Amino acid sequence: MAKKLRIFLILFWAFSAVCPGFSQSRKVSKKAQALYERANKQIRTRDFENAKKTLEKAIKKDPEFLAAYMKLASCYAVFGDVRKENEIYMRVLEKNIVPRKYPRVYASLANYEFGKGKYLEARKNAQEYLKYLTSDRRLNSRCRRIVENVDFALKTMKNPQEFEPRRLEKPLNQFGLQYFPTLTVDGKTIFFTKRDKYGRSFDEDIYYSTKDKKGNWSVPRSISKTINTPFNEGTCSISADGKTLIFTSCANKARKSYGNCDLYVSYRQGNRWSKPKNLGPSINTKYWESQPSLTADGRMLYFVSDRPTGLGGRDIYFAYRKKDGTWSHSINLGPKINTRGEDIGPFIHVNGETLYFASDSRKGMGGFDLYFANRSSEGWSEVKHMGYPINNHDDQISLVVSTDGKKGYYSEDVEENGAVFSYMYQFDIPEVLKIEKQTNYVQGIVRDAVTKQPLASVIELSELETDSLLAKVRSDSITGQYSFVLNEGKEYGLFASSPGYLFHSETFNHVVKDDINEPLELDIEMQPIKERTEVRLNNVFFQTGKYQVQEKSFSELRKVASFLKKSPNLEVLIEGHTDDVGSELDNQQLSEKRAQAVYNFLIGQGVNVSQIGYKGFGESAPVAPNDSDLNRQKNRRIEFRIVKNG
Repeated sequence: MAKKLRIFLILFWAFSAVCPGFSQSRKVSKKAQALYERANKQIRTRDFENAKKTLEKAIKKDPEFLAAYMKLASCYAVFGDVRKENEIYMRVLEKNIVPRKYPRVYASLANYEFGKGKYLEARKNAQEYLKYLTSDRRLNSRCRRIVENVDFALKTMKNPQEFEPRRLEKPLNQFGLQYFPTLTVDGKTIFFTKRDKYGRSFDEDIYYSTKDKKGNWSVPRSISKTINTPFNEGTCSISADGKTLIFTSCANKARKSYGNCDLYVSYRQGNRWSKPKNLGPSINTKYWESQPSLTADGRMLYFVSDRPTGLGGRDIYFAYRKKDGTWSHSINLGPKINTRGEDIGPFIHVNGETLYFASDSRKGMGGFDLYFANRSSEGWSEVKHMGYPINNHDDQISLVVSTDGKKGYYSEDVEENGAVFSYMYQFDIPEVLKIEKQTNYVQGIVRDAVTKQPLASVIELSELETDSLLAKVRSDSITGQYSFVLNEGKEYGLFASSPGYLFHSETFNHVVKDDINEPLELDIEMQPIKERTEVRLNNVFFQTGKYQVQEKSFSELRKVASFLKKSPNLEVLIEGHTDDVGSELDNQQLSEKRAQAVYNFLIGQGVNVSQIGYKGFGESAPVAPNDSDLNRQKNRRIEFRIVKNG
């Protein structure tokens, strides 16, 4: 909003600079008037430098020559020199020569001072402007907002947050400009936009750095020649598994585009990134699209666009990935998040619920401030300001929060020896701003159980209680690596599948640990399909002493049914097993009834009756000694055995 107002004022005073001079009732010195008219001629020929010198001479001849001051201010405004422009207005106020006809001087000073954090001076000048009640509704509204925001800022500053930012150490921050940092879910790789300010070009590129076991960052490197070009690439987002990169590319004649800046996607296999592909017209338009933020599972994308259908100048939108892999049409986040001003820099935390973003049109400290909101099935919560001094009078335009919710990362412009640099910082998230929903992650390697070679597979994560798919990732075909996020307080089922292999399942309970930085390591070994091969169904549940299948077993059993229907030549046996608690006869009968219950469910899902049979083994085939609760739990199981292949 501050920038929009500045543009408005520049146009106002610039218009005045080439039109007849400001009238003023007092008699002006003839020499000053002559110099003023000479300056007007210089302005008409766009000789602004000499015009400024001439106007200074006119003011020296007549220190109360209001029109000369205004004309001089307009000369600075034309070239965006806001500081010099407002210095002229301050000189006017000191002379006490501002007539009622030009209260915009107060408005400009209020806006400038508010942007500098001079809150008391800003409020005073905004209130002075409002005394005149001009017909300019936009300016009236802005000055009222300045008064409100000054009150908010002063109140907020009385309750500061704990905030001790630390500049990321070298070899990071070695360039003139580096900004918009983002991290992988494990926090071991950081991506950022890099620009050599003092080079021949202003080319933006995506760079990355990795952290070793001692916590040291590597020398930053270009992400890939496939991605970086002589044109601009930057503001990227990475999926939790580090394999999907969404980034912005601008004015790139070598790539298909719909507008000046579009969003593109690239996929990583091993250490290679695929050729970037435009996300298409459902995301990109002829307008500006940038600042992507991808959810951990890669299924939802948040981004910023200035398309005219939004609520303000720039709005935050989202789209979701459909089952066929294409993206839905973009959807505006609506008035809960977006305003009539500028809303930018979205970052969706890996928990998929907490959205951080920047706005210049909410109650704040000045310019852009950082805010956050939480998403639930009922929509977005109330937007909250992140407090002082995380926010101050400068622009805060983006924030990334680590998986555990404890660390924040951002970039900030710093003036050094008259030049502006941009550096990346890290800080501890204050306790009062910690996210409520804790998050951890699972990572591992998928291998062939026989050859131990890395294997490409599809891994799905479901919430067992609701039978809902939460994430779907692919292990790397070269390294076999995979990872995905787990949120607190849920019971999960993991299902891995690969052509020519039996499916693999795991179950998770209470996955969030006190030390949330430690991931769950889970390597998966896939059994090739051959006769006598068996797998345990880890997500099939029964109540104690009961044989009815619990509803949270349905996710896994549906996948078993799907597997069998896709493999009509397979014949399998469903086997039931128990521990040794109770009589041998009771355990035999219970195991058989449980195997039959699974059999009946699969038949109900359309599996051919000729493909499957069932059998109970009771306590006769333990996989561990029945000498502890943990071992007895291992013995209580349903298994799936290949009887015939083809």
